[in-house]
Amino acid sequence: MPGSQLLSAPAQVGRQRIGAGFWITVLICVLVVAVAWLGTHRGGRIEDLTYTPGGADEDAKDLIDRMLRVNRPWLDPQPVFASYSLHRKRRDFSLAHGLKREQETLGPYSVVPGCKQAVRVGSIVQTPLHAMIGQSTNWTALLLGRAKWRGTKVVAFDVMFDPPVRCAIGMGGQSSAAFSSCSYQVNDVRILMDLDKAVPLVMRTFTLGDPTGDKHGTVWEFTPQFAELNDGLAPLGLDWSESDSSFREHQEFHLVSGIWIFARGKAVLPRMPSPSFPGSYLGNLTRRFLTLGHASQELELKALQLQGGNGTGIVLKTNSSVR
Repeated sequence: MPGSQLLSAPAQVGRQRIGAGFWITVLICVLVVAVAWLGTHRGGRIEDLTYTPGGADEDAKDLIDRMLRVNRPWLDPQPVFASYSLHRKRRDFSLAHGLKREQETLGPYSVVPGCKQAVRVGSIVQTPLHAMIGQSTNWTALLLGRAKWRGTKVVAFDVMFDPPVRCAIGMGGQSSAAFSSCSYQVNDVRILMDLDKAVPLVMRTFTLGDPTGDKHGTVWEFTPQFAELNDGLAPLGLDWSESDSSFREHQEFHLVSGIWIFARGKAVLPRMPSPSFPGSYLGNLTRRFLTLGHASQELELKALQLQGGNGTGIVLKTNSSVR
């Protein structure tokens, strides 16, 4: 009848709008997951490489010693006196509230000799190599062989730690704030080393899960460009990611007055769903779904001032001879 047709028309329009909104939301979720996946799986996987056997495990020890010697300038850096500020940009996205942006300049922060080895100006970098260069770490190496990684000749080896060692990544103000950070134990690591430069290109770490025996993994990937520093080499950039989450971080470095220092970085962190509350299952599911999203933070070093051990200032200049 005409009357019933008129009454049903708004309801049909409402259902169409609900359906369109639902599929738009699903599409956004798919895109967020796809971007996170591409960020952590770009350019192949270290596990898929085929190695050409050659050499003994004793050779692995010699190769690692060479790598630690070449990379000592950033694994065991010289102490610094410095003050600095950080410019921070933050983006926070959720399905419920959309995109929020904010930026601020924080500091000044101070760093003096005596801080932990991995805690540097605006940055935390503690790789398995930091543990291996220490005299107290017990590790053994297994040579896997040679391969090519993105066109570069590499040698691969597995390193096992007993007991496990601690690794960390992060950015923030010195000993007072961590805008993005992760600290974890590592049982073993697979390392791809550039044969010509003796620098690490990729490190795949494993942490033995408990109690299931599953392994949690992270990947450290260094940019091919390393800067010459104090008869050795130091990386100008690195990417870090977790295998079981979308948390990933990128850091860039430069040389200032002959010192390896953080320049800028970006971190993407997953936005955790809200906890469940008393109520219907559908209500809790909807609430958790709407809080899904991610947060990203960018930091850039500002107002850096270095001082010598006697308190005298150092003229700042960027000097990076790249290899």
